[in-house]
Amino acid sequence: MATTQNNIFPNDISVGSMERRGNSRLSPVQQLLFPEGRLTSLLPWIPASNIDHHIGNISDSFDEIGDDISDNEGLPHFIPSGEDFDEPVRLHGARCAIHTVKLDRIAADERATYRANERAQVIEGMTNRLERRLLWANPGVAIASNAYRDTGGLRGLLARLSQGGKYVNPLTGIDSVMSAGGAGDTLQSVLFCTPGPKTLTLLYNPQYKPNADAAATTAVNRHANGFWEIRLKGTPLVDDVKYDAARSGRPTGKQLRAYVTDYEWTCGIAMPNPYVNGRLANVAQDLAPDVFYRYLMYFTNMMPRKPATGSHSQFILMSRQLRNKLAMAERSQNLGLFISLTESRAASMGEYFNGIRLHTSDYLGPVETAIKATKIPDTF
Repeated sequence: MATTQNNIFPNDISVGSMERRGNSRLSPVQQLLFPEGRLTSLLPWIPASNIDHHIGNISDSFDEIGDDISDNEGLPHFIPSGEDFDEPVRLHGARCAIHTVKLDRIAADERATYRANERAQVIEGMTNRLERRLLWANPGVAIASNAYRDTGGLRGLLARLSQGGKYVNPLTGIDSVMSAGGAGDTLQSVLFCTPGPKTLTLLYNPQYKPNADAAATTAVNRHANGFWEIRLKGTPLVDDVKYDAARSGRPTGKQLRAYVTDYEWTCGIAMPNPYVNGRLANVAQDLAPDVFYRYLMYFTNMMPRKPATGSHSQFILMSRQLRNKLAMAERSQNLGLFISLTESRAASMGEYFNGIRLHTSDYLGPVETAIKATKIPDTF
């Protein structure tokens, strides 16, 4: 039996239901929007303070405050000091157009399934694009072989933690950005993340309502849920586009009639407390596995530990290549890096390093240029 549109696009794609990611009842769309191990599911979502941006404060004062108070004595004054931040909340969009001739050739009872599969690819592609932005985006700067320039104002985690000495904890003297000593432009990084509304969070605009065409967007085909919306646009004429090997689209000058669906959502990222988030940068591809293990152990020991915020706990994020280095170190020296898992518990437990949840990312890899940061000592 063909899957119906309503089963593919339910009306519960909301931030409230998104927080049930520990629940197996996630809808198909939610599973595409918040896949396991991606930042969209590892970080919490909070409403932005304004329609298209979020204002907050990065505290740079760790001084002890307060004092004993005697009779007829006033309270000691404390004036918060710190750097304000103003993070953009951007609108992301994509359009799926399916040629009517193509769809008409499909059996009538299979057309809904075909359209659902096409739409799923669009949503997955939008999620992939956003994941790259949340890691790499740097306004006006092209990122090496990623060839990605973000003009929307978002700054990804790598851009925020791009130099040593900027975020040194005044209490401990520990720098949030450390170096593994590599040089060149084929380096990698490990990210240490502390999710939470006051530490590292994603943003959405709960008041977002697109300016939809009333004639094409009705209560029947409009699925608006604050930060995410799907709009069915009927079968208009659209420009025919051919793609080359680099996926660069060029109009052919022709038009075709297509079933069109628009997808839009709002997203931003904020790091209110950079002192509890960090980056181990300049990891060379030829770094010995046991050396990488020792550097990562030092790095994670120096970073502050924080309790979980709701369902979100601290984690480290690295490429599959670096994850393989840890596995090689474990096998060669029996270091016991990861929790031994039975098959039935693997999905819920996952892998840990030094007591911290470990995730791999397909969007981190050996394409980074060396940054300035203090190298981790070889002996400690």
